[in-house]
Amino acid sequence: TEQKIKPKVGAVVCCGIGGVLEHTGIWVEENMIVELDGNGLIKPISASRFTKERSGKNIFIACDSNAEPLYCELAALRAMQQIYTSLPYHVIDNNCHQFIWQCFKPHDQPLSTFKALNLRLAHYFDRKIYWDLCDTKSMNY
Repeated sequence: TEQKIKPKVGAVVCCGIGGVLEHTGIWVEENMIVELDGNGLIKPISASRFTKERSGKNIFIACDSNAEPLYCELAALRAMQQIYTSLPYHVIDNNCHQFIWQCFKPHDQPLSTFKALNLRLAHYFDRKIYWDLCDTKSMNY
């Protein structure tokens, strides 16, 4: 949609990296996203930090066909419980997409791509996934 969507706790967000990859995180509270960093650290960051030093300057949020954010508060809680812990990061075998999915479905089969995450989220929510622009203008940076 052309409208900007306000995120909800437990929504999956993404931005671009280098024009060829996507980076994902979980919205956990106003202006806070939990992400798995490339060094393996799970950390909370602001929306502006989420896109800093990445090619994508916009944040997108997983929504349904009515532009309603798809979210799971339990996934947000699982993400917050892991803040400041580390995982053995690997760009393919244990990346941000895998971290996000494990917050939704702990101990599920691993995944490695943004496409695989989309397919599993679609099945989880029983909805087609649309990536709409996240409304971050009203957030405090």
